[in-house]
Amino acid sequence: MVQGTVEPDVISFNSLISVFEKGGKWQNALQLVSVMVRSAVEPDTITSNAGISSCEKCGQWGHALQLFDAAAWISVELNTITCSAAISACEKGGAWRRGLQLFRMMSQRRVESSAVTYNAAMSACHKSLNWEKAVHLLSSMARSKVEPSTISFNTAINTCEKCNEWETALQLCRVMAQSQVESDAITSSSTISACEKAGEWVKALQLFGSVVESKMELDTTICNAVISSCEKAGKWENALELVHLVAEREVQSNTITCNAAISALEKGGQWEKALQVFSTMAVNALQLDAVTFSAAVSACGKGCKWE
Repeated sequence: MVQGTVEPDVISFNSLISVFEKGGKWQNALQLVSVMVRSAVEPDTITSNAGISSCEKCGQWGHALQLFDAAAWISVELNTITCSAAISACEKGGAWRRGLQLFRMMSQRRVESSAVTYNAAMSACHKSLNWEKAVHLLSSMARSKVEPSTISFNTAINTCEKCNEWETALQLCRVMAQSQVESDAITSSSTISACEKAGEWVKALQLFGSVVESKMELDTTICNAVISSCEKAGKWENALELVHLVAEREVQSNTITCNAAISALEKGGQWEKALQVFSTMAVNALQLDAVTFSAAVSACGKGCKWE
C-alpha cells in the first residue's frame, strides 16, 4: 500500500495478522494489532481470533489473555473460536482456574461451545487433577449437543487415572465404546495404568487382552503398564509371558519394561530368569539404572548367587 493513497482498513489488517498467525509469528501479529489501534482502526472478532490464536499456538498464554481481555473491554463480539483459543492458552500456561472461568463465562454469554472448547477446558481440569469436573464436562457435552471425540474421552480417562479413580476410568471406557467413539493407544494405556495403580491386575490383563484381540497396535506405554501391574501383584509368570509377547510383537521395550519384569521375577524367586532379562538389557543397549541393579542384586541374593 502507498502511504497517503490507500488507508488500510480492518480487512487489510486482519488478512496480514492471519498470515502471521498461520506462520507462527506471534510477535508480528501483536505488533500489527498495536499499529491497528494506533491507526484508529477498530479491531473486530477476526482480529481477536487471529491474534489470540497466534499467541496460544506459540505458548504465549499471557499475551493471549491480554488480547482476550482487551477484546472484551471494547465489546468485540466473542465467539467459539475466540474463547476456545483463550481457554487453550490458559491450559497450556497452567492457568487452569482462569480457563474454567472463561468456560463458565461462555455459558453466561451464551457463546456456543465446541468439542475444541470442551477439550481445552477438560485439559485444564487434567492439569489441576480435578477429575470430577473433567467427567462433568464430558457428560455435559451430550446435553449441549456437542459430540465428544477420542480426545475428549482420553482427557477425562487420563485425568481419572492420575487421580487413582480406576473405576470411573473403566466406566468412561465402557461409555466410549457404547457411544461408538474410537479408542486408541492412549485410551488403553490410561485405563490399564489406572487399574495398575489400584492393584487391579486381573482387570489390567483383561483390558490388555481386549487390546490384543482388537488388533490395535501395541506400544511401549501399554505394555509397561500391564507388566508393572503383574509385578506389583507378584505374578511373575504373567509378567514373563508379557515380556515374551513384547519381543514377539517387536514392541520397543525400555528400561521401565525390563525393570518391572526383573522385579516381578525377583519377587517370585526366579533369579535365573531375572538375570536373563538383565542380560537382554545389556545386549539391547538399554539404560541400566538404580532400580535395575537393585532388583538384579536382590534376585541373586535370594538365589544365593553372589559370584
